[in-house]
Amino acid sequence: MRAGLWMLAVVIVVVPVGAALYLLNRDRLPDQVLSPQPPPVDPAAAAAWRDMGAGLPAEAPPVVLSYHDIHPGSTDRYVVSPGLFERQLMALRAAGYRTLTSRQYANYLQGDRPGPRSVYLTFDDGTAGLYRYADPVLRRQAAHGASYLISGRVGRHQPYYLTWLEVRTMASSGRWDFQAHTHDLHRRGPTGPERVPASMLTGRAWTADGSRPETDAEHRARVATDIAAQLRDFRKQALPKPLLFAYPFSDAGSARDRATVRVTASLLARTYAGTFTNVSALPAPTSRRSTAGGRIQRIEVFRDTTPEDLVRQVRSWTAVSPAGLNPLGDRQRWFDPWKERRVSVADLTDGTPAPKRTYAEAAYAPYASADWCGYRLTASVTGLSPRGNNANVTVRWGGVAPVVIRVAYGSVQVVDHTGVVVAARPAGARRHRLRVDVGATSTEVQVDGVSVGNVPDGAGARSCGGVVVALRRDPDASPPRFTSLTLKSRV
Repeated sequence: MRAGLWMLAVVIVVVPVGAALYLLNRDRLPDQVLSPQPPPVDPAAAAAWRDMGAGLPAEAPPVVLSYHDIHPGSTDRYVVSPGLFERQLMALRAAGYRTLTSRQYANYLQGDRPGPRSVYLTFDDGTAGLYRYADPVLRRQAAHGASYLISGRVGRHQPYYLTWLEVRTMASSGRWDFQAHTHDLHRRGPTGPERVPASMLTGRAWTADGSRPETDAEHRARVATDIAAQLRDFRKQALPKPLLFAYPFSDAGSARDRATVRVTASLLARTYAGTFTNVSALPAPTSRRSTAGGRIQRIEVFRDTTPEDLVRQVRSWTAVSPAGLNPLGDRQRWFDPWKERRVSVADLTDGTPAPKRTYAEAAYAPYASADWCGYRLTASVTGLSPRGNNANVTVRWGGVAPVVIRVAYGSVQVVDHTGVVVAARPAGARRHRLRVDVGATSTEVQVDGVSVGNVPDGAGARSCGGVVVALRRDPDASPPRFTSLTLKSRV
């Protein structure tokens, strides 16, 4: 009995005190933390950062960076230290990149021409480290950031999330704007008939009584309610209506349930100028192609992302014109078509793949070429053999309608998503010359100066894209190789 009374007394005293402390802290700004001086930069490092920006166009679509929290001393992969964050900003500025507001970014999506080379800094979740640690760095570096809020969590789970006072203070500084990351759907739960754990935004949730998955109409109503709640939160705090949206967990939905994917995407497109994810099966950087497709990919920044690595990646995502490019002499722009990692083009040019390797492929500037809609590719392939090998060139790669040209010793095939569109049998030869003209409405192919065929295209910006080259050989055949590959713009 006495123990029970003691516990009751503790509750009576402690709970009100805790509530009072919460209310006090909610209405008080914490101290911001900034080192007295910017982090030191070795002159050689500064020169290297500047060199990384050399040769890039003065104007290009913005590159979007995805951060989560800024905080010292964390071992969490998603938390970047303030010192590293500042060095990253210094490196980007040295390489010639400025930062954008969300309004400027949305203006590009809505048709404005690209401005000076830039990055758009996004921070998901609305963590408290943005006020304490990131904001002072932005102030010193004269940079701008966009915080993507889970608005139903602002002021909750202290001290992890921002408070509304911090949000309003950051907004009034002019260094920040605030965008959408759901009101209360940034969580995972059982979805679909098999109860697969997935995002509660894009997944088909179960009804409250657990008897069945929700219908399309119920899913639509649930997502629409969350969107409306977030917009209401922004209005209550006198914040501008959010222009852009970031998918929780970068989960835009499952191919197993295309209906919920369509419903969610439709509601978001009706409300926001653009939506972001950090993962994509094919390159989806800021571009007219990605805007038309509905989702834009961001570069994710981690605690171990060095300034050099970040600038290198931003450079590879910066759009370039195909005019006058010599891909075989530009070995820094070759990537694995399916993974964001550099590969050597030597396997495609020196005729000596690794032992037992019968296939090699590489994509040229896969992110920088997203808006290539009019260009001419010329290539020469040698080492073709009647014993069984061939070279492939894919154009419009990354778009919805890639076209593959397969060149063998005595045959050519032109293939699109429907299958073989054109087949021809040029005179058998160990070497063939290829010319491909990619235009707004068609792809025209010539081999050895003779027209092979024309593949119509009506997908507009969604079918723009770059180049993938590949070599294939039978185990007992020698490999072919590319001896030349050039590109130029074609209006």
